[in-house]
Amino acid sequence: METAVKRPVKGATRSIRAVVREVGRRNNRLPPTRFVIDFLAIQCRDHLERRKFEMTTQEAFVRVKRQYKNGSIRRIQIMDSVVSILGEPVQSRFTTKEIAAKIGVSEACLYRHFSGKAQILGEVLKRSAQLLDITLRSADAYPQVSMINRAYLKLRYLLLFAEKNPGLTRVLTGEALIYEEANLSGEKEKVLKMIRESIKNSLVLASVNREISAVFDAQARAQVMLDFVVAQWLRFSQSGFTEQPTALLDQAAPVLFSFN
Repeated sequence: METAVKRPVKGATRSIRAVVREVGRRNNRLPPTRFVIDFLAIQCRDHLERRKFEMTTQEAFVRVKRQYKNGSIRRIQIMDSVVSILGEPVQSRFTTKEIAAKIGVSEACLYRHFSGKAQILGEVLKRSAQLLDITLRSADAYPQVSMINRAYLKLRYLLLFAEKNPGLTRVLTGEALIYEEANLSGEKEKVLKMIRESIKNSLVLASVNREISAVFDAQARAQVMLDFVVAQWLRFSQSGFTEQPTALLDQAAPVLFSFN
């Protein structure tokens, strides 16, 4: 009597006689029936153990992957909560306890993702730098515009950026970093330097293209333009986000872009 036995290899099925022949070839003799039964039992047990191990490993991998995904999402939630707090009209100092309360987690959960408020603000600064880089590149990619007009576009885009991101504006002006670690101010200055270099590049290209006839210091003029932008950011922030930063751009442009 033959009985089909499922083998774990490739999902195929084999009869007991086929298994006996296989074992016989390996041992150069025909094993007794009891040996065959024991052999099948071992094979089945090994197969079940292997499947159990594979399932356990897969579940562990999924669990770790889920924790990593949730960790990334939680970090973003924490940074978003800080930006939201900084975006309130009335600025005030805040603690990690207040950050945790805003997203509905314990303070210990917050410390599993960040070492403290300084690290959170550092990550917010990095996000600001990335967004500003995209903003400036969009001005550079504006079609059929002269270089001097691209410099003007960059100023307008920077001011509009503040209107759309009040919380990030308080980080870029340094108001949110007053009582924090000194290295954060250094990181903020790097972001401002990146902005100044982008404006300067447009002015230099404008001079190369003979859009500006007069001789001028592109570095100094770019710094003056950046100072105007930061001043408007501060004005916007200190007014409780009521005075729009773009309000004075058209009045200031004749002075900023005068090269006589």
